Amino acid sequence: MRKTLFSIVLILLGVSGKAQFTNLHNFPTAGGYSSLTYVNGVLYGTVNSGGTNNVGYIYSMNSNGTSFTVLYNFVGDASFPCGSLLYDNGTLYGMTSQGDGVNTGGGTIYKLNIDGSGYAILHSFTYQNPNDGFSPQNSLIILGNTLYGMTRKGGAVFPEIGGEGTIFKINTDGSNFSILHSFAYGEENPYGSLLLSGNYLYGMTSTYSSNTNAGKIFKINVDGTGYVILYNFNGADGAKPNGSLVISGNTLYGMTALGGNTFTGIRKGNVFKINTDGSGFQSIYNDLNGSTNYTWSYGSLVLVGNVLFGKSNVNLYSLNTDGSNYQWYNWGGYGSTTGSFDPMENGNLTFGGGVLYGVNNRFGGDSGGGVIYKFAPSTLGVDSNNSIENLIEIYPNPTNDNIIIDFRSEVSINNYNVKIYTMLGQEVLNSIINQEQQSISLNSLCGKGIYLVKIFNDSNSLIASKKIMLK
Repeated sequence: MRKTLFSIVLILLGVSGKAQFTNLHNFPTAGGYSSLTYVNGVLYGTVNSGGTNNVGYIYSMNSNGTSFTVLYNFVGDASFPCGSLLYDNGTLYGMTSQGDGVNTGGGTIYKLNIDGSGYAILHSFTYQNPNDGFSPQNSLIILGNTLYGMTRKGGAVFPEIGGEGTIFKINTDGSNFSILHSFAYGEENPYGSLLLSGNYLYGMTSTYSSNTNAGKIFKINVDGTGYVILYNFNGADGAKPNGSLVISGNTLYGMTALGGNTFTGIRKGNVFKINTDGSGFQSIYNDLNGSTNYTWSYGSLVLVGNVLFGKSNVNLYSLNTDGSNYQWYNWGGYGSTTGSFDPMENGNLTFGGGVLYGVNNRFGGDSGGGVIYKFAPSTLGVDSNNSIENLIEIYPNPTNDNIIIDFRSEVSINNYNVKIYTMLGQEVLNSIINQEQQSISLNSLCGKGIYLVKIFNDSNSLIASKKIMLK
């Protein structure tokens, strides 16, 4: 598929800050575009229409806008990709919202090598099956060799009418698919993705039936036990959370599409925080988009250091994790005007290589079909090693046998050095990593206890120091 490539730099003024938007790629026709996945200077994404068979395709592109390449064109057995791609050790994993039939083809889980080879369907969802999901709308996460995800429909609750949604797991080779949880009536419709922290999965459901049932935050153990609702939204504190959660320490941050202190008549959305045990819920900004009363928020927040970035249907915004320094970044004449941007999409901003990337799904660009853009606001300060350390996650922690060091696609990894020490300073492991998500076996360690993990960049500078527990 031939694409027109060029780069236009626009300096755009926001209400209280400046941002630089760079147009990296113009799509020829409007469609639904996923969030991007950043891997070592390359962006991967999907489009849920178009392509050879007009049911979507997977693409890659260098982060400077060059070498746009269609890696795979979907066909009838798996169509209309949703969510973002998950990268792990040279393989991309994703889901489609439809399969090989309206009633039996409720979406798929698939994998593809990053060079476009090795496409395989790992699982096909089925309709009215209490032991299966149906109609995924989000993305996968991974722990070891296990993928976790959610479906908007399916499961054991009211399967005869399509089900209320599920949490599931499946091995990366397609084996051992199982339902961990079937959502009940009144807590259904998860549109976002799961968040993994330690041995827990966190997420949100977006059902909005009344001001007392306007969406929920939940957590569940990775083995499917211990499901608990952490919080019920009531409209005034937010409503209809369509995205995913982010985490810093023991604090979860998220966003609702509707609600907030201007809930009556004006739908502006709310940014909130809550502790991982369900305590301490606080609205940190509940008047998104200021006096603009026809906007609502999309997707999920992105956490970079202590700054949260998000978007509505007409602008991008940022604020500190304590709710201060709210800024929104707008541009005049959004719509079909050449070079404009409209962030309305079922996706999120993606942080990688020190900047943010995004995709719109309508308008903008030479053909009015949307663009891939780079976003570099002045609030994006991530140059210090301390900021990088805040972006690195190590899980599960505590652990029995291995850990995953996850840079969350925030940094280009090349010959980084991981060293693990006992608390007496004895070095017990030394390993080189070259990918954003690396599993490390702890079999060589000296038994149960607390260990110190130190991570050095390719210049041998210490960028992170974290404790883990081997149990």
